[in-house]
Amino acid sequence: NRFASACKLTEMGYAVVLVYLGFLNANEMANQGALFKTSGQWDSLVKIHSRPLFPDEIWNNKWKIYDHAFVPLIRSVEWEFEQEVRS
Repeated sequence: NRFASACKLTEMGYAVVLVYLGFLNANEMANQGALFKTSGQWDSLVKIHSRPLFPDEIWNNKWKIYDHAFVPLIRSVEWEFEQEVRS
């Protein structure tokens, strides 16, 4: 998974920033399930799903793996989707 790959890259000597990015109010995705309305909803979901693997404190902090930086972040953004209209 992304997290394990990021840790491996850090072990190999690369500084890594891993971002779990959620899109808020993505109405174009409404047919796929409930939308994230707030950044708190996205943050909570990522933590719930990752909790069996590691504690919540791992998120949004800088960690050192073999003296190299590893920063796992949870972020969200509301980005208005403009669909191109073709004639």
